[in-house]
Amino acid sequence: QMMIQTNQTGSSPVHCALRQGSSDLVSQMLRLLEGTLYEHRDSQQCNYLHLAALGGDWKTLTAILGTPISPTLLNETNVVGSTPLHLAAYGGHQRCVEILLSRGAMTHKCSCGLTPFMLAFLKGHSECAKVLYDAHPFQKNWTNDEGNNALHLAALAGSAACVSLALDIGVPITCNHKQDSFFDIIIDRVDSESALAVVQHDRWNECLRFKSPFHPYPMVGLIEKLPEVAKAVLDRCHTKSLLPRDHIDYWESYSFEHLKIGKKFQQTPLIKDVEKNDPMELEASMSGKQYNNSVSINNSLEEQPYDVLIKMVNLRREALLSHIVVNAYIKQKWRAYGSYVFAVSLIMSFLQVLLLSVFSTTSFSDNQNITNNSTSNSDLSSGSLILAIITLLLTIFRTAWLFLHLISYGYYALNINKNISLWVGGISVITSY
Repeated sequence: QMMIQTNQTGSSPVHCALRQGSSDLVSQMLRLLEGTLYEHRDSQQCNYLHLAALGGDWKTLTAILGTPISPTLLNETNVVGSTPLHLAAYGGHQRCVEILLSRGAMTHKCSCGLTPFMLAFLKGHSECAKVLYDAHPFQKNWTNDEGNNALHLAALAGSAACVSLALDIGVPITCNHKQDSFFDIIIDRVDSESALAVVQHDRWNECLRFKSPFHPYPMVGLIEKLPEVAKAVLDRCHTKSLLPRDHIDYWESYSFEHLKIGKKFQQTPLIKDVEKNDPMELEASMSGKQYNNSVSINNSLEEQPYDVLIKMVNLRREALLSHIVVNAYIKQKWRAYGSYVFAVSLIMSFLQVLLLSVFSTTSFSDNQNITNNSTSNSDLSSGSLILAIITLLLTIFRTAWLFLHLISYGYYALNINKNISLWVGGISVITSY
């Protein structure tokens, strides 16, 4: 009778012994009861298996599972809908997880929308997550009530091991209900360890190519918050042969995919949590308005060319700007059209200097030939006047050209020393005036 009595919180002596982690005491109680346990729950609706799994006491867990009432206790839920398997995964107790799975423990969502598999990722227990995945592989595509899958939960946990595991088992890269991808969470939390795990994984290109509505280009976020990880991305974009550099078959390749974001990116509007039987809510979501906490997001983005290089220049990321991949990209753009722009500017400068020199010498010669009876020393020949007008027009044209360079990053993003170029051009124009 004493063994089945409960206190004010509904806990029996077995409950109290399990909470204290007294496995020897629990074993003695089981022997006293001759293997027969009465089903009791505490104020949190936790049975004996819940407490044994939460404490990680696999010996006591095994002993309780040997009692006649264990089939009833195995998949019971507590006040938040958690089974003993949930609590074992929450605590990272791999041995308890294995024992419960071997006895037929079921995997379903608790009241928070989390399965034991998701809980293991959320708490950063990669070993438990691997055991749960091997038992039920179909769980990798599941999401909780907030739309977070295993990748999102691993990113929230800040566990590089869990992020790598989720990528290994093929968890899809998606957006949650906040329209964030798992990589967005990693970048926002400035989690360099997890970000490096992503970059070093075989699916790194897939992760960087994924465009979420609010963070369409992860590379820009890496440059801003995690420059060392951005450098690791550039390192992976550069591959070279294992042969000696002077070998005839030696080669190097460069990937500029994550430096080029100049194309327009557009998607159809996203609908969040819309009731199909509510036409007003559906119409509001499709029109981009808010109705009953359901929002439609229009993902129309127009990126400026060379945003990646501009971000590097503005944030003074010298290590990234001097990287071999960036230098190769700049050289490619220089050969494509930068050299032609420079040639046009050089020819214009030469013509301006030439015309200005001719005008100056002609004007000086005319002034020397003017006699003392001339009406005014300021009278110039018609040829000098024409030269003066052409020179002035060319100077105005060069001023407009320089102004366009000032407001356009397209060309000067290719030139790291753009400030020096602008100063030289400005002084040249001022001198001409």
